[in-house]
Amino acid sequence: EPWMSRQLRKVDGALAALARDIGNRPFAVGDQLTLADISVAAPLGWLAVRAPDIDWAARHPNLAAYYEALSQRESFRLTVPSAQVLRDPVV
Repeated sequence: EPWMSRQLRKVDGALAALARDIGNRPFAVGDQLTLADISVAAPLGWLAVRAPDIDWAARHPNLAAYYEALSQRESFRLTVPSAQVLRDPVV
């Protein structure tokens, strides 16, 4: 439990920094889609699938709006993360 709490604080800190740095801009850096946007959106999508109990969108509505706008792009729609079903035992 203490270890998980520390990790969640790191996630919260990173999300707060991203929300602050991106603000209400449509892109993380500059005025067009860059690798920076992919680098931000990928973990947000991962959190939505793998850690839905971390309600980052409610705590950072500007980040949620940013992610939602990026998610409308065809390249993002075609690569939406989804939960994997593990059928074999993990050893």
